[in-house]
Formats: sequence, C-alpha cells, structure tokens
Amino acid sequence: MSLLHTATRPQQFPFLTRHEFAASSALVLPRLHASGVEAKLLSSSADDDVATGLDIRLADEQEEAIVYTHIYILLSPVYELPVLYFTSYLQYHEDDSIKYLSLLSDLLAHKVVHCPASDDAEEFVSGGTISQCDHPIYPSRVCFFVHPCRTADVLREIDEDVDGGIATEDYLPILLGIVGPLLGLSLRAP
Repeated sequence: MSLLHTATRPQQFPFLTRHEFAASSALVLPRLHASGVEAKLLSSSADDDVATGLDIRLADEQEEAIVYTHIYILLSPVYELPVLYFTSYLQYHEDDSIKYLSLLSDLLAHKVVHCPASDDAEEFVSGGTISQCDHPIYPSRVCFFVHPCRTADVLREIDEDVDGGIATEDYLPILLGIVGPLLGLSLRAP
C-alpha cells in the first residue's frame, strides 16, 4: 500500500495551519513507534489539545558512550512550516558523565549527523543545511536546526509527482523521509 492516498490537502500547500500540522503529527506518531523510536506529541499549553510539535528521542550505543539525540519538530508561526531542531549528548559508559555535543564536527565524529557522501563537512555546513540557534523550548540551551528555507521548494517538487498532491496526513512522514536520514532516523512504511 502506498503512503500517498486521496485525502485532504493543506489549504495553502506547502504551508500548514496548526490543525493540519496536528493531523499529520497524529499520523506519523504510530509510524515512529513502529520504527522503535520514542516519540510524543507536544502542545503549546496544558489546555491546548492541538499538537504544536513532536518530541523524538534516539539512542545510539557506541563503544565508549551512548549518543542520545533529541529531535523537536515544531510548526513555525513565521514560516508556517515544520522546523526540525535537535540536540545531542554523550553519556559515557565508564562514569556516566555527560558531554553535550555543541560543534558540528562533534556531531559528524559521533555519527549523529550523516553527511551525504558527496559532501564534506565544510561544504555541508557552508551550504546552510544545518546551523545553530537558541533552543525553541529550552531557553539558554543551544541547539542545531535544519534550515526551513528550502522545505517549501522541496515539498512542491515532490507534490508535482504525486497524483492528487500530498495529503495533509502524509506531510510529516514525507518530510521525515527527506530530513530524517540526516540524523539516522528512518520510518517504517505503514
């Protein structure tokens, strides 16, 4: 069965409203769980039942430490697009100490970021794929984010190849299929 089906399209494709983002988030959550990934929906307040983000947690057991990566996908009110933020840290086996990875070179060295084979690290960064910013949820913490600048263009290109266009429910699974592999995240088919 194909992921793409006839369903409701975003009103202003490729841009999303909060409710469209919530619908797509609700569909991608079981797929993340089926892929063995810890994930939960985020709301902007305890009273708000509309999902405004996804919290995804990955763990990679390595020789000296476990590398934990926390991915947050939040709907940007400015871009009206999902933006992927992430932080990573090591927890060493020897003494349980923790080291936050705050340099892209650290992320590449510990295979948190899977740089495309055709790019070297400098080209990857200078191309503007990944940058640092203040964490959108935890002030005073720095995080990395995947630039949303080309998200709309990439989704429009994919949309042209999909009979009937990309449905709201398929939006995040498709987006994660594009940017997830950069962080070692892959989704199982439904």
